[in-house]
Amino acid sequence: MQLVLNYKLLKKPKTVLLTTACLVIVYNILIYFHPSNQGWIGSDNFSWENLVRFILIEQFLIEIITTIAMFTIIWYYARWRKLFNLELTPKAISTYLLKFLPPFLVAFFLFNPFTQTARFFLNEMEALTLDVYLNTYLLNFNLYFVYLIPVFLGGYGILTANLIQLYHRQLTQANQDIEELKAPPKYTTKLVTHDDWGEVPVETHQVLWFEKEGRKYFAQTRKNRLRTRETLTELESLLDPDKFVRINRSVIVNVRAILNYSFWENEKYILRLNDDKKTEFIMSRDRLKKVKSQLQLN
Repeated sequence: MQLVLNYKLLKKPKTVLLTTACLVIVYNILIYFHPSNQGWIGSDNFSWENLVRFILIEQFLIEIITTIAMFTIIWYYARWRKLFNLELTPKAISTYLLKFLPPFLVAFFLFNPFTQTARFFLNEMEALTLDVYLNTYLLNFNLYFVYLIPVFLGGYGILTANLIQLYHRQLTQANQDIEELKAPPKYTTKLVTHDDWGEVPVETHQVLWFEKEGRKYFAQTRKNRLRTRETLTELESLLDPDKFVRINRSVIVNVRAILNYSFWENEKYILRLNDDKKTEFIMSRDRLKKVKSQLQLN
C-alpha cells in the first residue's frame, strides 16, 4: 500500500501550540528538573508566580518561534526532496524518517537567532549589552545540544503523527469507497416495462424519453415504445436527475438524447431529440433553465 503524503497538519495553529507545549515540557524536564538544578525550587527567588511567568512567557511563547521554524524547515525540505509518496513498509518508513535527519541537525542554527534574540530582549531589557547577547545567547553552542533532543522529539513526533493521521484518513476513505461500491445504486438503472407480448426489462440509459398519454405511461427507446407501471412523478424519484430532466407535465427526457432547442413563441421553446424522427416537445422558459443546467453537467 502506498501512502500519499501532504504536510497540511504542520500549518494548523492547534498543531503548533500542542507541539510547542510538548517541547517546553521536555525542555524543562531535561534542564530544570535535572538533579543538579533542583535546588532552584527551594531558593529565595522561587515563587509560583515567577514559575508560571517563566513557563508561559519565556518558554512557551518564545518556543513557538522554534516550532514554527522547525515546521517551515520540514515543509520546504519535503517539497525540495519531493517526499510526497511512501510505501508502507518498515524499511521505506525508516528511510523516509532518516531523510529528515540533516535538516533537524541544522535546524538549531536557523531558529536559534530568532528565539534567543527574543529571549535576550525579554530577560535583559534593563541592560542590553552586545557582549552578553553574543556570548550568552547567540553564540552559546552548548544550547545546540540542549535543543537537539527536543528538536528530534518534536520533528520526528510531528512526522509520525502526520503519517498516522494520513494513513487513518486514507484507510477510512478506502473503506468508504468499498462501502459505496457494495451499496445498491441510489437511482434505478433498470425498469420492467411491457409490450403486447409481456414484460420487457430495459436499461434506463436506453430510454430516450418517458411520456404520458391519457392515463398511460410510455418509455421510448430507439427501437420500441414500451408501457411502464410507474407514473412520471414516480419516475422522477427513481431516475438519476443528472441524466433525466422533466421538460413539461407529460414528458421526461434523457439529457443525452437532446439534440438542440430554440425559441418558439410566448416564452415557449421547442426541444428536439436526437432520434430518427427528430422528435420535438414544447417547454417553458423555466424548464429550459433546468435543461441548460443538466446539459452543462453532462
